[in-house]
Amino acid sequence: MTLNFWQSSITAIFFLLNVRTLWLFYIDKKRSERKNYRISEKKLLLSAAIMGGIGAWSGSMIFRHKTQKSVFRYSLPVFFIMTVGVYVLLIF
Repeated sequence: MTLNFWQSSITAIFFLLNVRTLWLFYIDKKRSERKNYRISEKKLLLSAAIMGGIGAWSGSMIFRHKTQKSVFRYSLPVFFIMTVGVYVLLIF
C-alpha cells in the first residue's frame, strides 16, 4: 500500500508528536534521577493527549517512569488507544 501526500503528511506529524512525547518522558526521567528541575506532569499529560499517546505509553514502559502514579497508569493507555484510533480514522 502506498500513501498519498496527505496520508504521508499525517503519518509524519503523528510520528514527530510521539517522538517528542517519548523524548519528554526520557528527559523527565533523567532529571528525576539527577534531582534536577522536572517537566510538569501537566505538560507530560498534555503532550500525551495531543496525539502523543504512543510515545507517552512507550516512554513510561521503556524508562519505567511515572508507572506508579494512578493518573498516568490509567490515562496513558487511554491516550494510546485514542492516538491509534484517530490515526487509523485519518489514514483510512
